[in-house]
Amino acid sequence: MRAPFGVKGGRDITFRNNTVVADLPSLAYGMRLNTEGSNPPNEEIRFYNNIWSDPTGTMGAENPSWLNDFSDTPISQTSSFQLNNNLYWKGGVDLPNDANEFDATYSHTFIVALLRGTNARRRWSISYG
Repeated sequence: MRAPFGVKGGRDITFRNNTVVADLPSLAYGMRLNTEGSNPPNEEIRFYNNIWSDPTGTMGAENPSWLNDFSDTPISQTSSFQLNNNLYWKGGVDLPNDANEFDATYSHTFIVALLRGTNARRRWSISYG
């Protein structure tokens, strides 16, 4: 599987109230937002109230020797997307981040709860614009 959610050149699309749970052998655990051919860049793609959980901590590593990957979102292929009020569990490890991809995970997330054992740690990051 490439990713559980994907958009190619779409606009005004919302994914809400979904649950992805497993050690998925995928190229991106969360999403793939890209274009193909002459499609326009993705715009206003929204993810609300979703749960992504990988208790093994791999979250997107298709092969044990590869790096973990939460999303495939090339910067030039998505003009805007938003993640709000989602829950992420990665076996107690922080989400992967790639500087070459559009990373809404940290810049546009209202609340991300990363659970470690019996303790909950909340990361608040509010972005306006």
